Amino acid sequence: LHGPDALLPERKAPMTHALALKIVSTPSGSILPGGTPLDWTTPRWQSVRRAIRLLRFTGLRGGDLCRNPRLDDPRPSDSSPLYTVGDLTFDTTGEHPRAALRPRPSKADQFGQVWGNDRIHLPRLPDHAAALCPYRDLAPSRHEPGDTPLLRDDDGSPLLLDALEDSVRALLIHVLGREHRHYSLHSFRAGLASDLAARGTPAHITKRLVRWRSDAMVEQYSHLDGNAYCALLTSICTAPPHASEAPHTADVDLADDDALPVLTE
Repeated sequence: LHGPDALLPERKAPMTHALALKIVSTPSGSILPGGTPLDWTTPRWQSVRRAIRLLRFTGLRGGDLCRNPRLDDPRPSDSSPLYTVGDLTFDTTGEHPRAALRPRPSKADQFGQVWGNDRIHLPRLPDHAAALCPYRDLAPSRHEPGDTPLLRDDDGSPLLLDALEDSVRALLIHVLGREHRHYSLHSFRAGLASDLAARGTPAHITKRLVRWRSDAMVEQYSHLDGNAYCALLTSICTAPPHASEAPHTADVDLADDDALPVLTE
């Protein structure tokens, strides 16, 4: 009746810096859907907040951070976490103190190669963006055993994708009410691409940071050293708060991993 577009799933809205900040700043004790009080001191909620910080600045999918029990082979060997503390390194000597995360295989990988020849750099963000800073969150992990899951549930087991999705959805409902339906974990990936595109970042660099799947990406691959990588991500947090709410954000097709961010008029 309304053409083929009516059959496509709704495109999720990009996650803005202001909205992500509001989510992680939700006070402990807030009553979430179902009557559950929020408690940021528990391992699960600490991991959810850590995941939000990582998704905001890495371009990773939720399924890249947490195992999906609906898809993954449920053998005992597959109950291990996708990321552990051992996947992190820290550099505090350069211009931009940073943590670096060694990427694991993703469905966006080409030719059996992992977008992991280069680490994902996570800079120490300015104080006004501390609430969303992955580096500040991850720094205490240096004192934990290397096999400790980076994201873990209350029983110490690795946090699963279902739990992450449910928890983020509960926070979105609390913050946005009915408007939560326009957002999902994919919104973080779209938000990063939108912010990079809005700052005039060349397409091939945006594709590299967001890990879009494309043969052209392999051909156009351009290495970013750690300082350039961190300076670019830090710039996302330096604009005035209202800038992230501007209407001229990138139009990102989440149904197509080959899509490039295109600024809307």
